[in-house]
Order: sequence, then structure tokens, then C-alpha cells
Amino acid sequence: MGLLRKWWSLDQSESDRTLGLETSEQYKERWISIRVFYCMGFLLYFAFNVVVTGLWPYLKTLDPEANKTFLTYLFAMPSVMQLVFSPLFGWWTNRISSTRIPIAVSLVAFIAGHVLYAAVEDIPVYRKEILLLSRAVAGLATITSTIYRAYISSATTVAERTMTVSNMNLAHTLGLLAGSAFQPFLSLLGKDGYCLFGFIRINMFSSVGWIGVALGSIVLAMMMPCVFKEHHIAVKEIALKNSDAVMNGSRISDDRLRYHPIGLMLMVFALVMFSYKAVQSWTFVNYGLNSCRCGTKRKKITTIGRGAMDVVTKFFSLKQSEADRALGLETASEYRERWISIRVMYYTGFLVYVAFGIITTSAWPYLRSLDPDAEKAFLTYVFAIQSVVQLVFSPIFGWWNNKLPSVRKPMLFFLVAYVAGQILYALIEEIDAYEKYMLLISRGLFGIASVSCTIYRAYMSSATTVAERTKAMSFLSLAQTCGLLAGSAVHPLFSLLGEDGFSFIGLFRVNMYTAVGWFCAVLGCVNLILMMPFVFKDQQIALKEAMNGQDVTATKDVWKSMELKYLPITLMVAAFALLMFVYSAIQT
Repeated sequence: MGLLRKWWSLDQSESDRTLGLETSEQYKERWISIRVFYCMGFLLYFAFNVVVTGLWPYLKTLDPEANKTFLTYLFAMPSVMQLVFSPLFGWWTNRISSTRIPIAVSLVAFIAGHVLYAAVEDIPVYRKEILLLSRAVAGLATITSTIYRAYISSATTVAERTMTVSNMNLAHTLGLLAGSAFQPFLSLLGKDGYCLFGFIRINMFSSVGWIGVALGSIVLAMMMPCVFKEHHIAVKEIALKNSDAVMNGSRISDDRLRYHPIGLMLMVFALVMFSYKAVQSWTFVNYGLNSCRCGTKRKKITTIGRGAMDVVTKFFSLKQSEADRALGLETASEYRERWISIRVMYYTGFLVYVAFGIITTSAWPYLRSLDPDAEKAFLTYVFAIQSVVQLVFSPIFGWWNNKLPSVRKPMLFFLVAYVAGQILYALIEEIDAYEKYMLLISRGLFGIASVSCTIYRAYMSSATTVAERTKAMSFLSLAQTCGLLAGSAVHPLFSLLGEDGFSFIGLFRVNMYTAVGWFCAVLGCVNLILMMPFVFKDQQIALKEAMNGQDVTATKDVWKSMELKYLPITLMVAAFALLMFVYSAIQT
């Protein structure tokens, strides 16, 4: 509770007061306004995901003849509205030097769209078209994400910005998770529901719209002048540091914008959002929505919550299917052992990427706390050492892995290096000399551990059949993505410890930086246990599948009989290298 009080505290610190940029009252007003946007981000993403997860069954209820093509229009409409109106609202916001009025307008549209969404069932004609219109009107609210991101950049100092943006991303993530978790509870209302006040129909579908209306109204109330008061402290900070910069209201005139990195960031963000929308549409069309196929036969619609539970149950099931048993490649016990081992690799992928995401966001402030004279040039070495070590050791460990009958020994080596690197990262503050070089060494050890990405991807290829491989690799990528998201989302929680932190039984200090290392070290120890022979058992079913039906008895003969297609392999390696180059360039 003490940490939470510290995080929500609105008392200005001495270091902030000495900057002379604002009074204590202005500081309090500024951080209340920033927290308003935290709440806004959470509530809007919550409402967004509650609607999305129930969209397909609602569409089929309104129009049983509707197909998935129209569903894609419903998914795409908010993005189209954001594409069209974001530049206009951005220009308008810059023109009036205020965010309140544009956000209020978009929130009114959000509320109107959700009222329309909830009332579609009471309209006798053109239901699916009106549903599309409700998505378009509510889509105007997505513009707020552009505006409040810009506001947070202008309402924070350089020292505050990283933490504030991380907290905003945490609010978004929690909103998405809460929206997905809340949807199954609404399904308890059923399709018929009940009538409120004699004219408002509340059921499992329309209740989603009314929840959006309520949340939008709460956010709109937060934007009133009695709560939200704009403060553009970044402009004051820039003007203080640059005497040649000219202030113009909440804007600043300065011709030193770096257009190349800005353009690169825009392209990459567009690529990320394209991938997110593609995965989102594919997921709801091909997974959760499959539950509705049974609805036509059974004369009812199975809710998305039950469909999601079926997917989860199927994912965690270790029961061999009849089709797999008919192949004759393994027994039911071997099948179970193989899929337990594959899930261990999922965890390993999650582990490596969660450490990558959580440490990357705090590397610079940690470096500055260790050595106040450290420059950003050294930070690039801290980022680059991992890739350099991986570049050097990946071929070596790949050769070693091919010489061994199992991946266990290389993986144990990597995990020991991982845990050692994280412990060193956490103990650097206890070392009185060469702190920044110790940080570099700890990142180098993590670089050795990241070679495991090569090994566990290779293992996934050999431990799955051709029919299983795409799905298994997709789940591995999902685990890695969840690791990155979890790392970014968890880091703000460690910031509650502050730079002082506390002493752990008098042995070492745990603060917002060192806690990251200990957290990752604990996860690494769990992974070490999972790699023990009583849990992880190497199964090379791909070789059995390749040998099935061939007149060969040795695995080497199988490889010799297979013709490698070097051109597509080379193209894939080159594309992956380009992707990682762009990612690393943006990261640094």
C-alpha cells in the first residue's frame, strides 16, 4: 500500500521543484490530467475489446445471412475512420493549442455510436448496415489515442516521459485483458435478456453497447475543466534548454526536427498495427467465431466465451487424437511427453523475450544511476553487445547442437548464462568499480542466452509433424510477443519501488532497477527446473515422419535424400535479417 500511495502521490519532489518550471499546484494539476488519460486509455480499450469479442455473434443475430466478408468491414471501419480523421483532428488540435475540445467531440461520437450499437435490434430494417454505421461513428473515438499520446509527450519532462508512456501502455493492456475477461459474464444475460424501464432492451449483445455508453460518459466527465487542466511542460523545458527556440502558445518553433527517424518510426508503427489488425481479424474469424457454426445446426448461437474456453481447453489438452494415433509414429505416452516438452519451449521463448522487453525499457536510467557521466554512445554498446554475442555464438552452438542427440545440454548452458547475467545485472550496484562495464558483461551473458532462440526454433521444427508445425510455430511467436508485452507492462510496477528501494535481509538492495534482474533470474530458475529430464524429454518426431514409407534406417540417409531449396531459404534469412536490422535500429 505504501508503494501504491507513492505512485499516486501528487507531491512535487525536490528535484522537480528545483527545475523551476512549475509550481506545486501546477504539478498536481498536470499529474491529475495525465492520470485522466490513464483512465481514458483503460476504459476505451476495455470498451473496444468487449465489443470486438461479441461482434460476430451479434451480426449473425441481426442478419443470419451475413457472411464473414461483412464482418471484415465491421473490423476495418474504425481503422478507416481513424485514417481519414486523424490528420484532420491533429491539425485541429495544433490549431487551437488544446486537446480538450477534440477529445470531447470524439467521445460524444463514441457514446452516440454505442447507443446506436445497443439499439440496432429494435430497428426493423437495414440492421447490419446500421451496425456498420455504429462502428464508424464509434470509430471516431480511436482518434483520441493519437491526441492523448501527443499530449503526454508535451505534458511530461524528458525524465518523466518513458515511465509515463509505459504506464499508458500498461493501462491499454489491462483494458484489453479486462475487456476479454468481462465478455463471458455478459453472455450470462442470454439472447433474450430483459427490458429496462419498459423500452431499453438489455441482453448479452446490447449490454455491450450500454457499457460503452457508460464508460464514454465517465471519460467525458473527466475531461471537464474542473478535472482536466492542460499543462505543456515539455515546451517550457525545451525553451529553457534552447535559447534559440521560440515559444508559440503550447507549441514551439524549432527547425531541428529529425525527419528520417520520425518517418522510420511511422512506417514501423504502421507495420505493427497492420500485423495486429490482421491477427485480430483472423483470430476472431477463424477461432472464437467457430463456435457460431454450431448455432445453425442447433438453432442457437454459442457465445464467444464458450468458444474461447474450447480453444483454451484444446490448446492445453495432451490427449492424442485419432488422426495422430493412426499415423503410428508414437504412442499416447510419447505424444504427451512431446507436447509437454514443446510447451516448455513456449515458456523459454516467453522468458527470453520478457527479459528483453523489461530490461530494454530501463537500461538507460539504470546506466545513468550507475555512472552519471555515461553517454548515450555507451548505451548503444549495451544494446549491441547482445546481438554481437549472438552473431558470434549462434553458428558455434548450432554446430554443437547438431553433434548432440538432445538439445537439453545447450539449453541448460544458455539458461545458466541467462540466470548468471540477470544476477550480475541485479548486483552491479553492490560493486564499487567498473559498474558500466559490469552492465555490459551482464548484457553479454544475456546475449549468450539469446542464442537459445536459434536452438528452440530448430527443436520446434524437429519435434512437430508437418501438419503441426505451422500451429506450433505460431504459438511460439505468440509466446514471444506476450513476453515483450509482459515485459513492457510489468516494468512500471517495479518503478513503484523507486531508486532507493529496500534492503533484502541485509544482503543486497532491491530497487526499481535491480528488482528487474531478480525477477528474471527467478523465471530463469523455473525454466532450469522445466528442462530437467523428468519434465523435458527430447522427441524427434519429424525424423520418424520423414523415414515413414522410405526404405531407410539411418537419419543421415533421410537428410541426404531430401533436396533443400536454397533460394527461398536465402530469401527468408535475408528478410528476417532486414526485419531485425530495422527493429534493432529503432530500439537503439
